[in-house]
Amino acid sequence: MLDTLRVFLGTRWAHLTWVVFDWLASAKLVTLTLLVFTAVAMLASTPRYRRRMMILGLSLLAVYWFVVSPLFSVPAIGLLTRFVPPDTGQTADVVVVLARPSEARGERYETAVAMMEAGRAERILVMGRYPAEDVFEKLEQRQLSPERLTSAICVRTTLQEAESAAVLLSAQNLNHIVLITDQPHMLRAWLTFKGFGFAVIPHMEPIQDWVAHHERSFWRFANIWAY
Repeated sequence: MLDTLRVFLGTRWAHLTWVVFDWLASAKLVTLTLLVFTAVAMLASTPRYRRRMMILGLSLLAVYWFVVSPLFSVPAIGLLTRFVPPDTGQTADVVVVLARPSEARGERYETAVAMMEAGRAERILVMGRYPAEDVFEKLEQRQLSPERLTSAICVRTTLQEAESAAVLLSAQNLNHIVLITDQPHMLRAWLTFKGFGFAVIPHMEPIQDWVAHHERSFWRFANIWAY
């Protein structure tokens, strides 16, 4: 039984956690679910426990709305970034750009190309097929050789990105990297890539101001769940 559970979680964990993340990031869905839960729990309970069920449901709703508010998301992101060293501007072998949902990408690909153009690295490694196509076009526009671009596809978690980078780069002794991702993701990404033996210069891209605070909060949680 335990072996079956391990196999199931090992193959489906990333998918399941992103399903849960998508649900949690939708304030309307979560609010509706908790209100329905509260109503059903009250109707199914004896008169003695109805008040407790109402308090439980409303408490869960209050906690959720606190987590998705700026009162939580802003300090949480600040805490995560405090432990990450600043980008010193040093040169590296490769600029590695991690994949994120489109809302959180910011200008990371433009930043990576600008770094190559400025001579900070000779190569760019992009996670994901479609972002790599965008970077390919940017390199051609800047008259930089597209041959200096490498992409890794079929990566859905930070761990898979680090594993792919290790396979593609370590065999060529390219271990000194500039790692580009957004603020909530950087601490986990930095530690994960260091665990694979990379010398990492972290470069954090800010989340766009128009991104909702509830999405910022649950991007942070997704970084924990999606190993």
